[in-house]
Amino acid sequence: MLLTELKEVLEAADTQTSLIDETHLALLMPTAEYRNSEGKQILAVVIEVIADGSVVRLSCPAAFTVDSTEDATLLRVMSEQANIPFVGFEYDPSDGEIRPRIEIPVNSARSVGGDTLQMLLTALSFAADRLHSDVLGN
Repeated sequence: MLLTELKEVLEAADTQTSLIDETHLALLMPTAEYRNSEGKQILAVVIEVIADGSVVRLSCPAAFTVDSTEDATLLRVMSEQANIPFVGFEYDPSDGEIRPRIEIPVNSARSVGGDTLQMLLTALSFAADRLHSDVLGN
């Protein structure tokens, strides 16, 4: 199973993970600027295998919440995507949630590798830091 292999790759790199179910893996990333809803400098990351195992998605559920009437803020968030390699942002208008995310096609966990996973996790942390301080002004 690809997710189990990804868990092993991350844990070999000293990254603590927790298997949520057969398709989701969770971990916590330290951040420099970003603070979660509890005020901690920790970013929750969920890794899931989608598209019949051919894509790995890393996302940060509930990373940010904005008022849906704040059009200027939403535009700044979406334009920020162009400035952060690999990272996109999903917006859920039903609750105002903004999730940084990365999706990568894979053949196997070995094709991703520990260094690549660490780089992608660092990119998510960087994106959360940048959005937190530069765009949302938190």
